[in-house]
Amino acid sequence: MKKIILIFNLLIVLNACSAKQTSDVKTNSDVEDLRQRGYTIDLIGDKGSKTSSHMSSSKDTKILSGDLTKICKIEKLYSMRFEDSQIPNSFDNEINNCDLSGLTLFRFFKSSVTPSLLCSFAKIKNFPHLSLMAAGVNDLGLDCLTEMQSIGVFDLTGANNTYTDEGFCKFAQSGIKIKTLYMYDANLTQKGYECLAEIQGIETMSFKRWKNFSKQEMSAVKDFYFKKHGKKIVINVFEYDKL
Repeated sequence: MKKIILIFNLLIVLNACSAKQTSDVKTNSDVEDLRQRGYTIDLIGDKGSKTSSHMSSSKDTKILSGDLTKICKIEKLYSMRFEDSQIPNSFDNEINNCDLSGLTLFRFFKSSVTPSLLCSFAKIKNFPHLSLMAAGVNDLGLDCLTEMQSIGVFDLTGANNTYTDEGFCKFAQSGIKIKTLYMYDANLTQKGYECLAEIQGIETMSFKRWKNFSKQEMSAVKDFYFKKHGKKIVINVFEYDKL
């Protein structure tokens, strides 16, 4: 009887191993497909990626519908970067089936992101580093992000963003907490400028090329932030000598 039980348990182990190997083969097949179309993917165990995996695209990457589903299956994915890429509309739905709990960096650089995708992403609630750099962010996109509770580092940069004073103020007043904020090339007026003080949890703000404000005015943000919150913050202002 013991021999039968032992054989039975052995079969269970073998079946489990076989299933895992099948899954691994499928994952490796997906990764190979992505790599062949121009994605850069560093898996766990690769040089420089001992404990996490990383993925990035470029302008030469051929991005297809279904790719985000494949990317999200990569083990211990730490960072996901879409750079100078055309993002398929299918990503808006694919992200709903992604487990992004282990992701630390989600970046769009010169890659337009839809409000729908940001709405789905915002379900995460708390995220370490969201980077929207020249990503064409509008008021609807910022409104989706008001559903989040916190972002450790938030990059909101790029002259092609179209969010307005009203959209930014609604985002700033939503209660979201941000530790580090990068805002470059903003086209806000006095109303949006003053709403910078509404963002909770700020430790550092960095500004570059604000069209309607001087370097001195951007540096003064630390004063009215302190007046509202009783908290000293760090302000960095760059490249105003090039305007």
